[in-house]
Amino acid sequence: MTPAVDITGKTFGYLVVEGYCEKRNKQRYWRCVCICGQRREVSQGNLGRNTFSCGCRRSQKTAVRNQTHGLRKHPLYHVWWSMQQRCSNRADPAYYRYGGRGIRVCDRWQGAFGFVNFIADMGERPSVKHSLDRRDNDKGYSPDNCRWATARDQAHNMRTNVNLTVDGRTQCIAAWAEETGLKRGTIQWRIKHGWSHESAVTTPSRSW
Repeated sequence: MTPAVDITGKTFGYLVVEGYCEKRNKQRYWRCVCICGQRREVSQGNLGRNTFSCGCRRSQKTAVRNQTHGLRKHPLYHVWWSMQQRCSNRADPAYYRYGGRGIRVCDRWQGAFGFVNFIADMGERPSVKHSLDRRDNDKGYSPDNCRWATARDQAHNMRTNVNLTVDGRTQCIAAWAEETGLKRGTIQWRIKHGWSHESAVTTPSRSW
């Protein structure tokens, strides 16, 4: 006999109740079908409390944990983990420079498969001299704003850098100094004293 409260058709997690089975040890049991197609009988007391699937949900979680654990040995796992920490962990020493000023990690690089996606998007690090860098330091970590860069590249991309535009090209003073052969201090002095960007970069330095 079906109980007074019929839960046929109701959903509990991955399970949909197909119908009433019987009463066993003072517990009412219901026949359920899981989203994966498997069927099992579940006591009414466990539905939506301790039982949410036929067991496939637990297997999926275990698989994800095993995969993530295995990837922790990857040489770039620490890079990915550190990125997450400085953007979301208030206890991280660098948080105030990242998460504290609104820098976030994109959704694709978070969650159980975030590291897998990170590797797929960024590829392997070209060399040990390269580290993760954001092209725009006011934007977050995402595939379109990140690159592998050397310390020299990152120095040219610091927020504190002064950028000069000459002939439609914009780069920092250090980059102009490398290109022109002028000393960085010379260009900085010229800009400080009111020289135009073009004059500061293109005027040869006195040799006497």
